[in-house]
Amino acid sequence: MKKIIHKIMLLTILISVISCSPKQELGNNYFLDNGKIIYRYKSSTVSWPVNPLENKYMDVENADVESFTALEPYGYAKDKNNFYYKGNKIENIDYATFEVSGNSSTGIAKDKNYVYQYSNPNIKIENIDAKTYQKVIFPKSTKVWYKDKNHFYLNNEPIKVDVNTFTALNENFYADSDHIYYFKRDKSFDSFKEPDILNQKLIDTVQKLQTNNYIYTITENLNLKRIPIKKDSKIQFFNSYFAFIIVDNQVYCNGDLMDEVDFDTFEFFTYPNSKSPTEFSKDKNHVYYYDEILVGADPKTAKLNDKNQLVDGDYKWVPDLYSTNNNIFKEKIDE
Repeated sequence: MKKIIHKIMLLTILISVISCSPKQELGNNYFLDNGKIIYRYKSSTVSWPVNPLENKYMDVENADVESFTALEPYGYAKDKNNFYYKGNKIENIDYATFEVSGNSSTGIAKDKNYVYQYSNPNIKIENIDAKTYQKVIFPKSTKVWYKDKNHFYLNNEPIKVDVNTFTALNENFYADSDHIYYFKRDKSFDSFKEPDILNQKLIDTVQKLQTNNYIYTITENLNLKRIPIKKDSKIQFFNSYFAFIIVDNQVYCNGDLMDEVDFDTFEFFTYPNSKSPTEFSKDKNHVYYYDEILVGADPKTAKLNDKNQLVDGDYKWVPDLYSTNNNIFKEKIDE
């Protein structure tokens, strides 16, 4: 036992000696080591005991020690002669006007001539006016945009919007003088022509937007659809993320008209002990899950159980809660 304790103590001392490196930390993974600048490109893993031998370093070639400064944006540094990114000199930039700010998601790297990829500043982004290129955050959205005098940019590519009027309506909807836009997580977008939208009175419910002539809704599959309305239309919204909207005597699910519905007898199944509507509904002819007719379910006898499953006779309909397509399975109750 004493031998084991002795070995542990020796190991601890050895690790401590190794850890007591003469390297002077400069910030951003840059260090001063024996009169030269180095960059740590690999750090020891999060474990115990910490093994400093797992750290990997590279020399920052020809860096001027006296003027070397680590910058706030991750991986960036400079001296009196050059800028550096993750230990490597950034080539072919105009040193006097080069500037970098932000982070990998919102950052800008540019000089008087070009804009560069933030996470690979040796690569120029072509056809951008560097002098007017800037970051834009609209008051009604937290999304970061970039623009120059000619275009707004998405994923470093220009998008066809009116650069002078483009703005955010909320976190999901954007507009310019004649169009409405919804930008998706995959960087693509849907748009519709909507003349003079910026001068209309808008009703905003985050996932839905009502203009003079349409209701725009973001579907559960994250597409933008619109529903025509009239000036005197009677509109029934539910909660912001609910798939259904009722306009006059028509029921829409995820922006699509449910043609089969008999409106006079249409009703939602509600949650137990609540009047809140579920995705199950019925009329005198059919039972529905979203806009799908549940074949075999009788609207006169079908009921909703406390597991949010539809039950009728010997069968139950079980929603696939992990599906993005609103799948539902018909099962025998004794299964």
